Amino acid sequence: GWDAVLERYVAVKRVRGPGGGVVDGDETWRAFREEAQLVAGFRHPGIVGVYDFGIDEDGVFIITELVEGFDLERLVSARGPCNELAAALICYEVSGALHAAHAARIIHRDVKPSNVMVDSSGRVLLMDFGIALRGDAGTADVRGTPLYMAPEQFSGAPASPRTDLWGLGCALAWLLTGKPPVAARTLAELGSRLRSGDWEPELTGMLERGGAMSRLLGACLERNPEKRYQDARVLQGDLGQVIQASLVPDPREELSRAAREWFEELGETVF
Repeated sequence: GWDAVLERYVAVKRVRGPGGGVVDGDETWRAFREEAQLVAGFRHPGIVGVYDFGIDEDGVFIITELVEGFDLERLVSARGPCNELAAALICYEVSGALHAAHAARIIHRDVKPSNVMVDSSGRVLLMDFGIALRGDAGTADVRGTPLYMAPEQFSGAPASPRTDLWGLGCALAWLLTGKPPVAARTLAELGSRLRSGDWEPELTGMLERGGAMSRLLGACLERNPEKRYQDARVLQGDLGQVIQASLVPDPREELSRAAREWFEELGETVF
């Protein structure tokens, strides 16, 4: 909607109680407040901006930057997997956003395809810091989206920046194969397949094919966080090498061109 104070269009995310009114208890209010405080504390062009939060007679709300585009889940579900260059370009931008967040001691904890957006100009944005935490918080609670949770999240160990890099590896796998790394009918089965590295066939084929992208993807999805990428900046550098090897003269323009094409096909989703 239109914010008369800020004089711009904004997105409003609300949570209402069962009867449509204010949510009972303080947990939702605390989560919204923490998200707003974490993200409002720094600015990065690859992270959806947060402007305000509050509570009124309709419930708890948070006001964010308005983005007209589509998330990676919708993109791949509608069009099928992307080529390696498009996947590398998107994840290059997300890794830069994660580096900025980690430098501010913020761990997202829920990096996944539906939390990464591309707008019609090719701008890539990381959003929804609803379960993010400060890097020095030390919490080991199990939170996240099971299909994209790192093994250490499943075991209840504290999250770290490497947890987010696992999530980015999952998003990269989704872009390249159209599948999450592991799927299952129950949480127990999911955890078992995750611990054993029993990947979906599409991902196994990708990893066995070899090449720079396969090695990069495998390093993101190391089940032992000590063997995983340790720094988003290093991952971004390796993605940059993949992009450079494509010999595309203007990678950003290539992503903008692809985004315009996707936007024409899919239309817009406003977040």
